[in-house]
Amino acid sequence: MKQWLMMALGLTLAAPVWASPRVGIQLGSDNGVTVHAQGWDVGVSVERFAVSVDRRIPSNINPALYFGVGGMISDTDDEEIGLRLKAGLATQIDQVELFAELVPVFYPGKDLEMDLDYGVGLRIRF
Repeated sequence: MKQWLMMALGLTLAAPVWASPRVGIQLGSDNGVTVHAQGWDVGVSVERFAVSVDRRIPSNINPALYFGVGGMISDTDDEEIGLRLKAGLATQIDQVELFAELVPVFYPGKDLEMDLDYGVGLRIRF
């Protein structure tokens, strides 16, 4: 399992380096490092080792509002793979993006379980 996680981590961290990525930290249910580039959000949690990848979909209602769909791989036994649905708010101040997110995560393992993850953070544009 750890080999798959390291491979997923390498691919997800290498993929979003295309154009002006934003790199930062996220605090909440999963504290860790977050990267946004080209409509993709990648997170690496440090409390429980987990890698998440979400496609960000901007809202037509409000420019600060966005949604997303993606997945997560974790090294915990009961929640290894999860489907993520995201709703968030973000604002840009110069080179800094401030954001807050609510993310229901569905785990299709033995029993269908759901967690509600949340986070606030900032990303710096490079």
